[in-house]
Amino acid sequence: MDFKQLQSYVTVVKYKSFTIAAEMLGTSQPTISTHIRILEEELNSRLLIRTARSFEITPRGWELYECAQNILKLREDMINRWNEKESKVIQLGVSTIPSAYILPEVLPEFGKLHSDVYFVVNQSDSQGIIDAVHKGSYDVGLVGMKTEDELLEFQSFYQDRMVLITPINEHYLSFKNQKYFPLESLIQEPFIVREEGSGSRKTASLFLKKMGIQEEFFHTFNALYEAGRQIVLTSDRPPKEMNTLEDRMKTRFEWGLLADIQPPDFETRVAIINAKASKLGFELPKDVIYCIAENLQSNVRQLEGTVKKIKAKHELGGEAITIDMTQKVIEEVKSINPGLNPTPPMILQTVSNFYSVPVDQILSDRRSKDTVQPRQMAMYLVRKMTNYSLPEIGKVFGRDHTTVMHACDKIDGDRKKNAELEDIIKTLIENIQNL
Repeated sequence: MDFKQLQSYVTVVKYKSFTIAAEMLGTSQPTISTHIRILEEELNSRLLIRTARSFEITPRGWELYECAQNILKLREDMINRWNEKESKVIQLGVSTIPSAYILPEVLPEFGKLHSDVYFVVNQSDSQGIIDAVHKGSYDVGLVGMKTEDELLEFQSFYQDRMVLITPINEHYLSFKNQKYFPLESLIQEPFIVREEGSGSRKTASLFLKKMGIQEEFFHTFNALYEAGRQIVLTSDRPPKEMNTLEDRMKTRFEWGLLADIQPPDFETRVAIINAKASKLGFELPKDVIYCIAENLQSNVRQLEGTVKKIKAKHELGGEAITIDMTQKVIEEVKSINPGLNPTPPMILQTVSNFYSVPVDQILSDRRSKDTVQPRQMAMYLVRKMTNYSLPEIGKVFGRDHTTVMHACDKIDGDRKKNAELEDIIKTLIENIQNL
């Protein structure tokens, strides 16, 4: 067994999730599963019993968890002591592919030649490694892409080629049998690409860009515009915040009217509820309509879902349509569908308003208590309320993913012991959902 396998196992047990463990460690879920499988084979013991939706930890699994924590703590203490003695400890950042296929061969050979050098291996995606090297968090990095950063030096050490993986069916086999692969057909196929920040993803994106995907949309937009056609586009952010879009596309999107669609007001919500009930063929009492409109303010889908649930409970379950029944339905709808998909800027601004600390100060390097608490809270809420990975959150705040991990653990631990902090978190979440 090695340290990475133990770290994977400890993280899975701690968070009760393979997916979260993979994000915390900046690796893939299959890698985490492989690490645990190797441990089980080496120890000849079942550590976890996995089911379709969860898993249980066996008695031997708990025993290994305690031992692994102690081993990793001893390792950390040793590294700290060596650092204090100014030994040759190199902080090495590695992206997924080099970590899985290159380091296992390179490090043992390097160790034979330089026995006085010790590596601390940190895994993340390529962009996360590059950002960390730039800040000085890591001494050197092995990544799958190159950037135009003048402060960093890139040296090619390995050559690989990118391949396209498809299902084995008649549709794709017909491409294989052709001497010439039609790129025009490839553009029309759905793609699954690697996570944001991956070097492989960036290479694939550049390849697709060269094939003219944005170019084609650009010409389509121009043709429709010059023909006097109406063009309506919807998105979750304004053009200036679409970082992967070419500048000329952003400019064209800003030619027209930009409308920021806000949640409906109380009167509009009442009208929507009446319309939904009428469409479903029944009437709601006025006090019930007002109760729904007052409690659900940000999402029309929630209003519709509540009306449907009330109808189902009334007609199928025989329940009377009362305020008590309506409030229970509202709570069910809120728990299933929060009704808001917040972005990091929204969360940052809400935290800034609550703590009376400017956003630029939260994002700064200041370490005073009045800045650290809001910063950690903002990181925690972005992690909790969005689909951003740890490295992606790190980019938002100008930190590496380990800092984000520490902030989330800190807030999560403190909220269990501090009722006041728990209330603050609930208030912030409510404020964000009501934006």
